[in-house]
Amino acid sequence: MARKLKSHQRILIADTVQQAKLWLEDNDPNYLARYEGHCYLLCEQPAAWQERVNSPKPVKSNLMKEANLSFHLLAEIGAGTITNTEDITQWFDRSLAKIQVSVDETTITKVFDDLKKSQMIVVSENGSYKISKLGGVSVKWYYRPEDIFFWSCALQTIEQLNLWDNDDVLAWGLAGAPSYNLDYIPKNQVKLVDEYAERLRGHIPFALGLGLPADIAEHIRGKAIPYQRLAAFKHDLSRVFQALREVAEAHNIKRPKGFWHLLETRFKEGVASAAVELMNVEGMGVVALRKLARQGITSLEHFIDYDNESSVFDVMGHKKAPISLVSAKSLVRAKHQK
Repeated sequence: MARKLKSHQRILIADTVQQAKLWLEDNDPNYLARYEGHCYLLCEQPAAWQERVNSPKPVKSNLMKEANLSFHLLAEIGAGTITNTEDITQWFDRSLAKIQVSVDETTITKVFDDLKKSQMIVVSENGSYKISKLGGVSVKWYYRPEDIFFWSCALQTIEQLNLWDNDDVLAWGLAGAPSYNLDYIPKNQVKLVDEYAERLRGHIPFALGLGLPADIAEHIRGKAIPYQRLAAFKHDLSRVFQALREVAEAHNIKRPKGFWHLLETRFKEGVASAAVELMNVEGMGVVALRKLARQGITSLEHFIDYDNESSVFDVMGHKKAPISLVSAKSLVRAKHQK
């Protein structure tokens, strides 16, 4: 039993695919020879599927949205599929979006202009498109070009103004990427964001006060922030810092050895800048610093505190801990003598 739809469609009531094939062999023996790749929908209520087939809902593609289109075009340029504007039509014709949305030449032109202005692509002398180092970071780590462009501008600003020691600025520069921030500030964050923005603009007047950077700035000061507000960013933290390193390299921005590892630890564990002093302790490394932070040991004073001695020995090891403690006490004395 079947209801005829289009010439190449059949909706069958059958318990197995084999039964459906047997029905076709008896009632339409040439069907399987004429058509390939069609799906049999086996269900208890075929009328529901018949309704869906007869009255399909339109599906709209999001490909022509600028943020999505810019990433996909950049990826295709990086793969060598698209080298000029003519290639776009062929690429689009092969996509599923072809049956869902029409090509908007204005949007495509704007996206290409933005990719060029943001230095994601370069145009060679013969007019062909090539992906840049920054564009490669976007494609490699699966970030939208607008995120990479933000990090590019932010890191260059921090470098030019030498603000690497300012936690408010670092929170903005690293957590301010568009993909991680809402278009609005929730009511329960307005006061926090306003206070943060006022501090931030004392260093970078054009910087926007955003929810995630404000939360991160509080987090690395050791303040409690609701888990759900940091969860997505902290989950991506390793990928974020991989991308940041490569953006910095693209601009020849050099930081001391271990800088990015230490900063990642601070962002993840909520460790204040005082933890940087611990890196001067003999025998200290980033892994040990991360373990100490989890024990609440985030400064030289914490490190030499007698109440934390057992934790220090557990992390540093019984052979290394005494040497590290002597080194830390020496650093504390030197700090107070200044």
